[in-house]
Amino acid sequence: MSTNEITLPVPVALQKLILANNALLKTYQSKLLSEISEANEQMMGILQLNPDAGWNLDMDRMVYTRPNDVEDKETTNASVS
Repeated sequence: MSTNEITLPVPVALQKLILANNALLKTYQSKLLSEISEANEQMMGILQLNPDAGWNLDMDRMVYTRPNDVEDKETTNASVS
């Protein structure tokens, strides 16, 4: 098997540092996502955005979204009243 790539092993100390860093980052990311999820649930409650009506947080665009084809139960009830 011939390749045009030359490799050089990374020293063990650097490997251990990278692995430990990745593990800590995953743990920290998981904790932050959990906090975001909890805060999002509270905010959606305050804004009266029902997840059952299709509302979701789009973190990339920093907006709440809902598909056009899903009717909000409260809107439906308000128009019936």
